[in-house]
Amino acid sequence: MSENDTKELKMLDVFDKSFLQKFQDNFAKAVGVASISTEVDGTPVTDPSCFTDFCMDFNR
Repeated sequence: MSENDTKELKMLDVFDKSFLQKFQDNFAKAVGVASISTEVDGTPVTDPSCFTDFCMDFNR
């Protein structure tokens, strides 16, 4: 695989979305932080974990 090939690689090409979501949910709960996984350009890949209304309304 060349460097050019990896530039177009997306997170869901590497990870199963349900696995990634469960891992993220457990991480956010264990650490007590809000979390979301995104592509390099900021496009969300998972649903938000442990987000408050403030997070949803003012941070994203």
